[in-house]
Amino acid sequence: MNIYYKAFGILQTNCYLISKQDETIVVDPGQNATKWVLDTIENTPVGIINTHGHYDHVFSNYELKKRLKVPIIIHKEDRELLNNDDFNVGLPSSKPDITFTHDMVIHLNSFTFKAIHLPGHSYGTSIYDFGNFIISGDFIMDGTVGRYNLHTSNKEKQYQSLQKYLNLYASRHDASQVKVYSGHGEPFSLEESLETVKKWLTFF
Repeated sequence: MNIYYKAFGILQTNCYLISKQDETIVVDPGQNATKWVLDTIENTPVGIINTHGHYDHVFSNYELKKRLKVPIIIHKEDRELLNNDDFNVGLPSSKPDITFTHDMVIHLNSFTFKAIHLPGHSYGTSIYDFGNFIISGDFIMDGTVGRYNLHTSNKEKQYQSLQKYLNLYASRHDASQVKVYSGHGEPFSLEESLETVKKWLTFF
């Protein structure tokens, strides 16, 4: 499996292409990501997954769905953010085809991954666990966690989600080998992310 990524927009938000066999998933296509996605995909696109609904992660949803003819997947709690330009950035409205309400395994053609709901940064914030790597969006980044003081955020839920993440992954024996790909910055290990979570839990 190959993972390609590039940062877009004023917030330098990472857009990912996850390629396996003859298929590719697009993750969090932000502002001006369309051309890079279309130029970089080497096989058949099968879906767009959003870690949450903030504009910098979904800005190119509409254009790419129109061009690629693939479904958009996001947690149900954030579906309304896809057509709500509450940051006044000219967000093109998009509509999800698949939503989920709880942790679940998603089968998307040849891909199988687990969607884990970790609200706080937004009410629908989720990570996607592919086994040997994790797409974390803005839930956790290198040395920090997503903001929880936005109008779409909730501090108490963020605390609960950090505890949940720690409980889910603290006993994983291969944590130093598992890569975490976040919404901003470079990838890091699951082991490093657990240390970040422990640190941030002391601030609540």
